[in-house]
Amino acid sequence: MKFEPTQPGNPHRLTIQQHIFPSACIARFCDLSGRVRVKSRKSNKLSLVTGDDTRFKTQRSWDQWAEDGAAIYEKAYQKVADRYMTQVGLLPAADPAVVTQMFCSWNARFRLKDAPQEPVELKGIPPETCFSKDDEERCEKMGVVVLRSDSTVPARSRTGTQLVSCTNFLWHRFKNTQWVCVAFPQSNLSVPDHFELFPYLPLSPTRAFVDRSRETWTAQHLNKVAEEYAAGYFFCRLP
Repeated sequence: MKFEPTQPGNPHRLTIQQHIFPSACIARFCDLSGRVRVKSRKSNKLSLVTGDDTRFKTQRSWDQWAEDGAAIYEKAYQKVADRYMTQVGLLPAADPAVVTQMFCSWNARFRLKDAPQEPVELKGIPPETCFSKDDEERCEKMGVVVLRSDSTVPARSRTGTQLVSCTNFLWHRFKNTQWVCVAFPQSNLSVPDHFELFPYLPLSPTRAFVDRSRETWTAQHLNKVAEEYAAGYFFCRLP
């Protein structure tokens, strides 16, 4: 089922295009033309695309409440990522938690990007109020779930709750990670569509956050593992 569109003009500024790997993260891998090279795992086809390519995002798979929560993690991460574009080593103080949260959010979003879009029926719960489309969107913007006149709620409301739960589940799995920023001069790191094998978060074509036990791995080794782990595609900067 196609995603549910907003009112014409999207008056409440609800997020429609939801990136799996943040667009600001993809931008660090783009060349001067604003493109990256993507390789399909299924067909081995190579494509040159921008960060707005459809394979990098989903459309209203989760609600605005969950999207806004993920945006908080991303905003904090981008500040840390910008700093480590010019430094390396073991991450101190609060930085590891920020990177872990971004890593978990990325993988949780990948898990739920293809969640069903059909409305969810809440049997035995009669609605008390009939909401207009505008009412629903105002409520979603405020993080409120609306029960419709047919006793259903949008699938994205359920998926939003699942996204938060999945992010928290991954957080408990990886929360003790000791992250290290490692530089790989003259390398070209690949970014898989997701990665849960071990803590690894590519930062740029020549830098990555990785757990301390693997800081001696080469870029070639990391690329091999990441590319084999990818489900649908991986991307890198144009060589």
